[in-house]
Amino acid sequence: MAMAGGLLSVLIGVALLPFAGVTLIAGVACIYLPLNQLHTSPHRGNVSIQRSVLFIPVLRRALKMHEMSHISIHKSGSAGQGVDRVEHYRIQIHDNQDGAVTMVEDVDGEDVALHFRDHLAQRIGIPAK
Repeated sequence: MAMAGGLLSVLIGVALLPFAGVTLIAGVACIYLPLNQLHTSPHRGNVSIQRSVLFIPVLRRALKMHEMSHISIHKSGSAGQGVDRVEHYRIQIHDNQDGAVTMVEDVDGEDVALHFRDHLAQRIGIPAK
């Protein structure tokens, strides 16, 4: 009888593992997502970008006009299904060494992303591609 109780405890423990994993992932996302920040300062001829996670700066990048080649949009994901599907885009600045830095993220819709990209390209003074 004691063995049956122990076996039942093991089965319940194994059955709870997937739920514990999902709970852990959701808990980390609830903390990480609101505290993941991207600060961008576009000015004529230069751009400053800083990414912070949990209020700790993890990336700082300052690009001058002669270091930037162009600005572009890239699809970064989607949400929903069918007619309610929303595409998400990010806007990136490309440097002369084929590197790219995300300037704006989570822009909803290609039309909005293209318009925003064109506005930023005009403000900074670099080509949009």
